[in-house]
Amino acid sequence: MLCKLAIRNIAVIDRAEITLSDGFTVLTGETGAGKSLIIDAITMVLGGRTGRDIIRAGEKCAIAEAAFFCTHPAADETGMLLLRRELYADGRNLCSVNGQMVTVSGLREIGDTLLALHGQHDTEKLMHRSSHLAYVDSFAKNKAEREAYADAYHTRQALLAEIQKLEQDDGEKLKRLDMLRFWIEEIETASPQIGEDDALTEKRDYLRHIEKIRLSAAQAYGALCGEEGSARDYLSAAARALEAASDFDARLKTAAEAVRDALYQTEETAGILMDIGEEETDGQALEETEARLDILHKLKSKYGGSIEAVLSHLDALRREQEDIETADARLCVCRQKLETAEKTLAAAAAALSEKRQKAAAEISSRVEEELGELDMKKVRFSAEIQPKEYGESGADTVEFFIATNPAEAPKPLTKIASGGELSRICLALQTVLAEGSEETPSTMIFDEIDTGISGRAAQKTGEKLQALAKRRQILCVTHLPQIAAKADSQFTIDKTDTGNGFSTTVTPLDREGRIRELARMISGDSVTEKTLETAEEMLK
Repeated sequence: MLCKLAIRNIAVIDRAEITLSDGFTVLTGETGAGKSLIIDAITMVLGGRTGRDIIRAGEKCAIAEAAFFCTHPAADETGMLLLRRELYADGRNLCSVNGQMVTVSGLREIGDTLLALHGQHDTEKLMHRSSHLAYVDSFAKNKAEREAYADAYHTRQALLAEIQKLEQDDGEKLKRLDMLRFWIEEIETASPQIGEDDALTEKRDYLRHIEKIRLSAAQAYGALCGEEGSARDYLSAAARALEAASDFDARLKTAAEAVRDALYQTEETAGILMDIGEEETDGQALEETEARLDILHKLKSKYGGSIEAVLSHLDALRREQEDIETADARLCVCRQKLETAEKTLAAAAAALSEKRQKAAAEISSRVEEELGELDMKKVRFSAEIQPKEYGESGADTVEFFIATNPAEAPKPLTKIASGGELSRICLALQTVLAEGSEETPSTMIFDEIDTGISGRAAQKTGEKLQALAKRRQILCVTHLPQIAAKADSQFTIDKTDTGNGFSTTVTPLDREGRIRELARMISGDSVTEKTLETAEEMLK
């Protein structure tokens, strides 16, 4: 149940709070006073699409909060659930549920389970045959059947696609096999190894610069050991000098050992440099290395950019080759599976259709009853189900038919219903769905439900909403006194000129306030004692 709605800086509403109870509540007011803004605020806090133009002029953001008492998993231990959304002029949204930050879509996902908003959009949906199936499914409680059908349908579609792929022309298969074999042989002949290109690049760089390497090694060798006055000579002399007096000073002994170690390292390094300096230039090795790198470069350019990618592509080519070579055997298996899948799909479609047929018959009967209570006693309504080819939603098409004249055959609803008839049909349908659907939220809001009706039809519509409010919390925006008089509580929306612009206020009405508001709704500004008496009589 929606307990409270708080609004700040939404269009001409500076600040407003509406405390709601269960039962039937109406919002009334002059045309243009801002009744639609309340619906806009509810849409906003439920995560609906909301434009930045809703923000009050001169303000940085609009804020809407809604408090629900419910059994939703996100509610606190008392059953309270607080939704909040802040919409900023730069397009940012800050949303929360019981103080926990969520996205707009997260807010909408929760909001959809708490409240159902019915307005002109629902009436327009009735005029689209494509939406009629959803109404029947909502009533049929057929979620398990729809899921079973969807699984069977997707299994069958996957098999059909696989069979189509396997049944490709034999000539095309042979062409593809030739190409696959060529590519596989090309890679297998080269036999690339992971890390090989890096190692070869290093080897190529060495072979390209071997002369410079030999020269540098020879020069270094000469400095270390090759000439008189080399590093080895100086280190050897230093070691001998230190060792001559090391028996008399421990520090000299340590120094002598360190110099002797340096001498050994120098001689070892010199040996390595001598070997490097004597290495011969190998032009053939360089040529072979560059040729191998060229092969690897071409493979990488052709098959993915790295040796890892080339090898991965080779695996894929081998799998495709195997698939084509075993296509006939797999085609036979797929055809066998398809036979089973077709039977499963047919059974799932039949089960789903049976549920829909039963639901359609019950909807037809109950909507006619509801329409009779809405002063459309002779109207015949039916939800007709016809078979069709298997599709995502099943093997059924649904269309609503109506006969407003008993002497005429029913015709598609989309072609003959007037605005007032559509409003009542929509209310009747929503009433039936609210009673029979597992998914209808406990709070329902009706906006523009009174479009095109007046007089007795308006009276009946008010009575129907009043009856529906015994099972659901109902909030209705209306301009008809016949509907407003049936409500348990009433708020009036007023717009005034403050001198600095317009401002809208939302005021709860006591009995006297309701009488005066109903009188205004009956006669406009010319409220007389007679209209006040009429309004008071309507509230009895």
